Amino acid sequence: MNAIGWRCAGAIIALAGVAQAQGDEFPGLGLTLTLPEVEGVQQLRRPDGEQTRCTWTGAYAGASFRMDLIALGAAEFSFREAGDVSGQIVDYYRGSGDFDVDAAWFHTGAYGFAPILSVVSGRGHDEAGNAVEQFVAGGLVEEFGYALYVRIGGELSAEDRQPLLDFFEHGIEYEGAERDPEWTLAELEARWLRDAPDDLHADFQRNLTKSAWLKKAVVRTKNYVILTSASGGKLFARKMEENLAEIRKVFPFEAVEGRRLMPVFLFRTRDEYNAFHVKVTGASRDAANRSKGHAWRDYYATWYEAPKDPVHIHEQVHQVFGNRLRLSGGGSWFQEGVAEYVESSANDRNVAAKQVESGKHMPLEQFFQIQSLLWSSNEDRPEGGSEAGDLYKQAALFIEFLREGKWGKGKFVPFLETMGRVPRNDIEKIRAVFDEIYGASLEDLEAAFRAYCEDR
Repeated sequence: MNAIGWRCAGAIIALAGVAQAQGDEFPGLGLTLTLPEVEGVQQLRRPDGEQTRCTWTGAYAGASFRMDLIALGAAEFSFREAGDVSGQIVDYYRGSGDFDVDAAWFHTGAYGFAPILSVVSGRGHDEAGNAVEQFVAGGLVEEFGYALYVRIGGELSAEDRQPLLDFFEHGIEYEGAERDPEWTLAELEARWLRDAPDDLHADFQRNLTKSAWLKKAVVRTKNYVILTSASGGKLFARKMEENLAEIRKVFPFEAVEGRRLMPVFLFRTRDEYNAFHVKVTGASRDAANRSKGHAWRDYYATWYEAPKDPVHIHEQVHQVFGNRLRLSGGGSWFQEGVAEYVESSANDRNVAAKQVESGKHMPLEQFFQIQSLLWSSNEDRPEGGSEAGDLYKQAALFIEFLREGKWGKGKFVPFLETMGRVPRNDIEKIRAVFDEIYGASLEDLEAAFRAYCEDR
């Protein structure tokens, strides 16, 4: 985790039998924590400069209990939402051991600078190989992302789990500044100066100085904030909201209050977009030239050419899955499949269906392990078209099969939520998802997919 090892230096204070009902205060983070009932609790506090600020140990519901309060620099780790923090911690424990995610949810309230707490639960094993239950709750204060990592030995009953879930909802209190979910002009100016090409800075700053000019640079909608050097920002913003409504019909999700508007960089020309792409992502100019837009981290970037271009809704799906749904796993087949499914029509996927019907498609087990459908394929072929185009259509067709086919009817949303949290291209865990959700092996899945295409 960016060389994190939960650094623990300096004085350590051991406190036994802490009066938990009064709450433990952490002024450097603006937090007060009131733990659930922990037998024989011991609290080890560390200096404010340490990443692990405090550790509690004891027994909970007759099982071993440990909770760490971790604070990571928000700027250093590019945290923008509470889900970024919980995701960082889960990824760390996946890398150092295992953390199979079972569920994830949000609470809204006074949890930090961002009024959101992102909670993830899952299973894993301790150093001795014993089964444990794990929870991560992530939040944002002004300068830090904070996380509470809880590990409990064995498996909790529903009755014993409830006080712990209540703690995540009611046991965390924050006092301090709160952000503007619509972004202040100062924040937007800083974001543009940091990410946009240098030769676009002066005009953007000038447009912020007068209300009549402001609409040329910034357009806010219900869900988006458009930062632009183009003249069509208002029309583009309207189309973004229309696209989002279509996305939510396919992938329904509830809005979480307090989330920031999703940022969109809309440039006037391809050259401006390419310069942005290279500056922010570190990609080559050639790589930038292969895209008409891209979603990464919290933003979407493109240039103004045609607001109705289907590339926009494709990349909006990526932004929604990363920024809102926090479903960034599975692999390229999953990420591109959901986006291409929304972008394309059933007729667009007919050729892919014929390939599956005749067995000329890429077998699913191999397909699920491709690192990138775009970059792992040839750009074009002598006979026309591209291998990448075929792979994208196969991915979209597979999502169509899972969502629209009679096989596995009603299980699509649980599939999305589970597969989206699996480490990318981990074939064993991908297998486990299909077994858990559909009760099917990859061989069963392959046969059902082919039968669907034959009857389509």
